[in-house]
Amino acid sequence: MRIGLSQLSLPVHLGITPEERSQEQEVLIWVRFDYDTTKAEISDDLADTFDYQKIYDFVKAFPKDREWNLVEKLYADLKTALQKAFPEVQDLDLSVYKTPWEDASVIFN
Repeated sequence: MRIGLSQLSLPVHLGITPEERSQEQEVLIWVRFDYDTTKAEISDDLADTFDYQKIYDFVKAFPKDREWNLVEKLYADLKTALQKAFPEVQDLDLSVYKTPWEDASVIFN
């Protein structure tokens, strides 16, 4: 089954200059992955499925005490960390949305 978490608001220290990185900026995170839910579909038991709260908590805690110059590096670091922390999920996709303008976003995925 494909499971997704969307529009996770993540405050990060991001930017080329130290001044830019000194202020938190919001990026939005989408995480999608496959997980075999066959057992849970039969049992209707929480113990037989994946606790997606763990991914939410992991993503929200990820930027603590960190900063990045580029969104590309934030994306790569987060995706690698998710893959290492949750090897039981398959085909993990990540999208990072940065909104540098009032009327448009930049999407990294």
